[in-house]
Amino acid sequence: MGEVETTKHNKKEKYSWSDYNYDVRVILKFIKNKGLIINAIYGIPKGGLILGVHLANILNIPLITTEKEFRRLVKYEKILVVDDVSDSGITFSKIPDIDKCYTASLCIKKGTKFIPDIWCNKYEQDVWIVYEWEEAEE
Repeated sequence: MGEVETTKHNKKEKYSWSDYNYDVRVILKFIKNKGLIINAIYGIPKGGLILGVHLANILNIPLITTEKEFRRLVKYEKILVVDDVSDSGITFSKIPDIDKCYTASLCIKKGTKFIPDIWCNKYEQDVWIVYEWEEAEE
């Protein structure tokens, strides 16, 4: 992982493109090794969109871009729901029929109430993860 910076409010840890590329390979290996059949990917806006687009392109399957489309397809398709982090777990938990889907996250935080089927990194609750693609937002 990247460097840790401490502020008066919390710790920040950089998550680099190198970290991301490694984690994408971990997710793909998990899918292959478990023999998961996935027909579509739903990238939770906005944190899951980069991972969602990337995996959809590699796996050559559709990317679901709206919750309306997700609700229509979840009844018939095997969907992988992805996000950048399961922090509290609320975002994943609010997805309708999430129990019918596979789930993946690049990171989880200790104490999250939702553990995805696939996750790559575990952080303390007080760490703020700064993804490479968000650095301009600092």
